[in-house]
Amino acid sequence: MSESESTILKRVQVAASERGARLMRNNVAKSWVGESIFQADGSVVISNPRRLNAGLAVGSSDLIGWTPQIVTAEMIGRTVAVFTAVETKSRGGRLTTDQALFIKIVKDAGGIAGVCRSVADYEGLK
Repeated sequence: MSESESTILKRVQVAASERGARLMRNNVAKSWVGESIFQADGSVVISNPRRLNAGLAVGSSDLIGWTPQIVTAEMIGRTVAVFTAVETKSRGGRLTTDQALFIKIVKDAGGIAGVCRSVADYEGLK
């Protein structure tokens, strides 16, 4: 039986921490905010609503953070944080077009990004 996406995500976060990287959950969502008016039946009405977009962007990865890397001697031997984006998927899970594009953009800019269906996949990211 394959692991759930949630389990893979948590395992990848632990593996990243053990290697000095920091990956945080990035939830992407849309909602409404405004003045909450609580109704007697337990429902809530939003007065003066405004749209709220949460997360980095549509298609941005489940886990966002950085991986520390030591820069070569030509660059004074300094450690830098390399932007890291990990999209976790269960064995049969598929990337959306927006998710694939986000991963490509991160890689093209010099970051570390990819799809992980296991901790082994995470360990293979460059």
